[in-house]
Amino acid sequence: MLCPKVPQLFKQMLMVSGFDKYYQIARCFRDEDLRADRQPEFTQCDMELAFTPLEDMLSLNEELIRKVRNILRFLDIKGVELPNPFLRLTYAEAMNRYGSDRPDTRFDLELKDVSDIFSYSSFKVFTDALNNGGIIKVLCIPSGAKAFSNTALKKGDIVSEAIKSGAKGLPFLKIQEDGVPVLTSSLDPAKKELFLKRCEAGSGDLILFAVDPASSVNKTLDRLRLYVANMLGLVDHSKHSILWVTDFPMFEWNDSEQRLA
Repeated sequence: MLCPKVPQLFKQMLMVSGFDKYYQIARCFRDEDLRADRQPEFTQCDMELAFTPLEDMLSLNEELIRKVRNILRFLDIKGVELPNPFLRLTYAEAMNRYGSDRPDTRFDLELKDVSDIFSYSSFKVFTDALNNGGIIKVLCIPSGAKAFSNTALKKGDIVSEAIKSGAKGLPFLKIQEDGVPVLTSSLDPAKKELFLKRCEAGSGDLILFAVDPASSVNKTLDRLRLYVANMLGLVDHSKHSILWVTDFPMFEWNDSEQRLA
């Protein structure tokens, strides 16, 4: 059934009258602010299914995408290979591991939460942030100690990227052959070992810290993750990473308005 511009009421009438599926194909024009990842004009396939489990909806859309790909010969023209099934991440997993609800999984560099390791340390900057409801997450960059100078990390482009995201600064440490730097001196030997193990860090690696409320931390490390990956050539631009992100929250806290929105 093709029903252009069907109001919500008529969609619901179709559902209760026995139609298990409804769809419409519509030409759309955005009447909102333009963004780099938004097309001002596009064709949309809008579908509604009655009493459908999430997995059935995802599978149906995957098959639809594969069908469109075959019709348009994406595989021959663009070399796009679609996974079967698509990777699934919950919103919480995506934010925890990548700091973004649309993560670029063409490269590694996953974020690690180390809040528990520093919860009883004597490093006041970290403990104060934790006591105020913040978290501590890190981004470990393999062989990053030599790739990025202290100047770049303290006054250059790396710290500038962090500040652009709203961070007040950028704590970091470089893992040297002679041991763990001063930043972790407040940890006992067992906690130091746990810290390095969780970060999967070794000699020559660089670890970037973000300390703040979770939303700010994720925003900072997401930006740094993408920036560093492009600088180091870790992103395979010929590769496509297609996935589903599910279980989005109904509301999020708005700091400026001090309410759920």
